[in-house]
Amino acid sequence: MKKLSIGMKIQLALAIVLLIMLIISCFYNKLINYSEIVAGITLLVMSYNNQKQYKRKAMTIIYAITGILIIAFGLFRIING
Repeated sequence: MKKLSIGMKIQLALAIVLLIMLIISCFYNKLINYSEIVAGITLLVMSYNNQKQYKRKAMTIIYAITGILIIAFGLFRIING
């Protein structure tokens, strides 16, 4: 079995945290804003893994831009209440 790189371990941990946060946010609505930020960070880590491990440049840009936009919208919603 292949060993996971540190980037893949971080991506796996963030995906698990995001899944747990999304389930909890069904009952506690204020957590959805923080879930968006975790989703954006997960996408940024995915773009890093695409660039370093899989050498896919097109998806790297898409993941990075989408991650940055999701983080920006999440922060905007947190700041504005």
